Amino acid sequence: MIILKHSDDWKGTGLAVDSVIRLHKLVSIPQSLIKRKLGTINLPTQKEIEIRIRQLFGIR
Repeated sequence: MIILKHSDDWKGTGLAVDSVIRLHKLVSIPQSLIKRKLGTINLPTQKEIEIRIRQLFGIR
């Protein structure tokens, strides 16, 4: 999923550049390794990501 700088999904994210959410490369890392927050995504984009993850894992 791509979030382009000039799209409606971009507004309010706090991201500095066009961004990609790679749903096919999910990883789990300890919270202690997270240095800073890069940005946020809006609710419609969050819901779209949830739908795609559910599809990826065959969850209803």
